[in-house]
Amino acid sequence: MEPNYPEEFDRLLKYVTRKACSLLERLGSGVDGLVYSTNKGSAVKAHRGKTLFEKERAVFERLAMYSDNDFAGFNVPTMLDFHPELLVIEMQFVVPPFALDFSGATLDRPSAAVVDQTEEEFAEWEESRIEIYGPEDWEIVQRVMSCFRRIGVHLGDVHKGNIKLRD
Repeated sequence: MEPNYPEEFDRLLKYVTRKACSLLERLGSGVDGLVYSTNKGSAVKAHRGKTLFEKERAVFERLAMYSDNDFAGFNVPTMLDFHPELLVIEMQFVVPPFALDFSGATLDRPSAAVVDQTEEEFAEWEESRIEIYGPEDWEIVQRVMSCFRRIGVHLGDVHKGNIKLRD
């Protein structure tokens, strides 16, 4: 049982039961939902709400249209299945280097929060990313983000858990 995510955990259990598999290890959690690995070698994510689920599913559908994009050599999961009533997406399990977690992404234009940023706010955000990644790794992350932007996917939640260069 997940004390902070009881509804999401319940929906994950229902999903894996229907798929005749089981949950293995908690991979992550946050404002958008709860993620576990499965005994099928996949990952399942239960979203906290329908809007987050629909946003992430739309991004996965866009990614499928551009399967020839190499994302600067980063592993990007593909959507394997989904259940709209349970708000669950099953995806390929990936290892670093990877880019994942698309519920904060927007399609075809940056989010309103990004558009409304002043130059000073953007500079502060970018400086915080440089502090997180280091200057050399931040250049790599920017290349990965550019690969996504070229296909109309604007990543919204950029940190080491979502764009991971190495173990």
